[in-house]
Amino acid sequence: SLIFDVLNDKNGKFQAVFALAELYLDLNDFDSARNYLDRARDLATELGDPMLEENVLSTEGIILYEQKLYEQAAAKFELALERARKANKHDFVVNAYSNIGECYYRLENLDKAMESFEKAHSLSEERNDKLNLARSKVNMAKVLKLQLKRGDSSSQSQAEWYLNDALKIFEDITDVLGIMSVYGERGELEELAGNFESALIYFENASEKATELKAHQF
Repeated sequence: SLIFDVLNDKNGKFQAVFALAELYLDLNDFDSARNYLDRARDLATELGDPMLEENVLSTEGIILYEQKLYEQAAAKFELALERARKANKHDFVVNAYSNIGECYYRLENLDKAMESFEKAHSLSEERNDKLNLARSKVNMAKVLKLQLKRGDSSSQSQAEWYLNDALKIFEDITDVLGIMSVYGERGELEELAGNFESALIYFENASEKATELKAHQF
């Protein structure tokens, strides 16, 4: 009877339908995921809950991102950002800016990517959100890395500063995945600069952290 009580409640229906959408997303069955998201969107609209709408829009954005439809994904994440702002949910606002930045990064629109990552950085700094602060520093370094690849040698020192700062934060909060990402980015940065011995050291460090992370998963 509890199941029927949940399904007779609109919020319960939303949670059930949305969970199925996420399940099919994990299975890379995007058509089925979209079908359930359509139902979830209708329920979220009926309920008038901006965060439920944000959940749907963000998931739609993820599907489009996975299909490499980055412009369309960015548009969905922009709508998700509006809903998160309306609900005054800091974590979701930061996440939306990060997702938008990632889409523009993939499109190699570096100005828009940096703008979004900087907003995520600023909001995280205001609230002393260390995890998202470190992640945003890595993201900004990624943009600078592409600028270096395009021939802007002045980008290297700033990218190194962001990555060094991110590494300190990840080490303080013991985020192995974050540490691994910094080492990988530093390796690529050193490789672009022609510092191949340094690049190799960073890649080896990243590999060690990947092994450590895998060991913790079992």
